[in-house]
Amino acid sequence: MLHGKSGLGKSSLINAGLLPQLEEDQRFKPLIVRLGARSQDNLQSPLDKTKAVLPNAHPLLQRLLVEDDALWARAKALQLADDCSPLLIFDQFEELFSYSKSEIQTFLQDLAELLYTGMPLRYRRKLDRTNDFTDEEEDQLEEPLRARILIAIRSDRLHLLDRFKSYFPNVLRNSYELQALSRQAAREAIIQPAALEGNFYSAHNTYDEAVLDKLLSYLQDEENGRVEGILIQMLCEHYEKSVVVPQKLRQITVNDIGEPGNVVRDYYQEKIAGLETAEQAPARKLIEEGLVSEGEQGMRLSLHENTIESQYQVNRDLLGHLVDQRLLRSEPFLRGGYTFELSHDRLLPAVVQARAERLKVEERARQEAEAERLRAEAEAERQEKEKARRQLRTVRVLLGLAVAALVLAGYFGLRSQQQAKELVDSNEKLEQSFADLEAANEEIRQQQAEVQKQLDAYIEAERKRINAEIDKRLDLANTYQNLGQNDLVIVVLREALQFDCTRTDIRQRLEALTGGK
Repeated sequence: MLHGKSGLGKSSLINAGLLPQLEEDQRFKPLIVRLGARSQDNLQSPLDKTKAVLPNAHPLLQRLLVEDDALWARAKALQLADDCSPLLIFDQFEELFSYSKSEIQTFLQDLAELLYTGMPLRYRRKLDRTNDFTDEEEDQLEEPLRARILIAIRSDRLHLLDRFKSYFPNVLRNSYELQALSRQAAREAIIQPAALEGNFYSAHNTYDEAVLDKLLSYLQDEENGRVEGILIQMLCEHYEKSVVVPQKLRQITVNDIGEPGNVVRDYYQEKIAGLETAEQAPARKLIEEGLVSEGEQGMRLSLHENTIESQYQVNRDLLGHLVDQRLLRSEPFLRGGYTFELSHDRLLPAVVQARAERLKVEERARQEAEAERLRAEAEAERQEKEKARRQLRTVRVLLGLAVAALVLAGYFGLRSQQQAKELVDSNEKLEQSFADLEAANEEIRQQQAEVQKQLDAYIEAERKRINAEIDKRLDLANTYQNLGQNDLVIVVLREALQFDCTRTDIRQRLEALTGGK
């Protein structure tokens, strides 16, 4: 049993430390099993996931039980084929608890048979009843399997293994806790990889003692004095890519590293900037608003992947990339799927600062958009008012034309005295209508659509009526032209078309032209 806090490097210890030694030893064949948390995309049972890393049944076993596909049979097939014992390594074993009770029970039964049974009884009875095997084959079947398992699990999930005591009474007896690095171990983790010779991204280099003291003082936890590996990775990756390689340094001094706190702060921005353009905004919104609480200090929060996808439009591929970039870390959820959170508390100041800056930019953009909207509305209102003024001027022109035409008709005696009186009344009504339209201009802002509709209808009706009147008067004018009064008609029409004249002005002008007749 290997247990430790999330993010301390259990998987790294297995992959980089244990597996190379097992490959040299060759007594055990290490097989890593990742069960994965139960989800809609992961419906395979824990037992089937484990069987998948082992070969199918060996011909020797099939001669005994053809259809048996137990975990023991597959592990025995590996021993018969490769002459080694299987070592099943269950990384992130806490994922098992997201499966159903029946799936977990079936898995534990097969796993217990693998560990504690030399040969299952069903095979033993079959072998005792047959004489089809040579002594050498029987010896191969009887050889102890010596299977081993290694379980890597988070410390805060360790108590869940208590449920397994009926299957594995000694499940917690061989238990090893992985802690954060001591100051000396962290020192070695910084200098030893950098000093390696070989075909690496950068040439081997060394750190001044002053550099190491500065880095370790920053990295050490104030409470326990230990250093988490993820912070070492952040710093060393930055110095290698941004300092060592560009400057081709072999010796790193204090002047080369700057402030470690700034490096961790910039780490967040650099990793976000390295995403695809379309991924940056949703990733920022998720981390800065979903995974960090409000306030100037902020606290780490966790969200389930389904919530993340529905509320922040961040898919699982992008989540996996953010985990690979060490911005996030994932944890299996006991009811299926994974939850995600910020990888380390040291990233909180950088995320909070980035959030504040982003919100300022967004607020400025919102204010500018609002100002632009108001400007557009004001311009639209101004244009509508100008349109209304033009329409009123048009009405005024049409009304003047109508008055002039009716006055002209009265002059030529085309109507009776009563018609003249009606014309005066009509003119007064038109004058009143014009005054009403002037007053309606104040209400255009609130009732502009309705006024526009009524005004258009009114203008169209007036236009048609006036055009009809004008056509009639022009016909009469042509008649008078035939009687030899061309000059008089032309003068009268010219005067009538001066729309700013009143009816009285036109009457006086006509009397002057005709000698008072």
